[in-house]
Amino acid sequence: MASNVGGLPEVVSDSKTGLLYQVGDVNSLVHCLRKLLDNRAIHQCMRIAAQAPMLEHFSIEKMVQAHEGIYATILAMSLV
Repeated sequence: MASNVGGLPEVVSDSKTGLLYQVGDVNSLVHCLRKLLDNRAIHQCMRIAAQAPMLEHFSIEKMVQAHEGIYATILAMSLV
């Protein structure tokens, strides 16, 4: 579950990998909570669907590579 703001909708695909609700809309938030709490099958399907893209894009290996690239760029800039 995530609010439908900023970059969150890029990470959470509504009704596929999670549920999005409008910021400030308490009724929408409650609806999302009830949907997940009342239906374990939906929760399980979304959890499984969300896991693969997260591991693909945000694995430790990917994050280390990204940080190493940033450090390499900074070092190259400081040597110029």
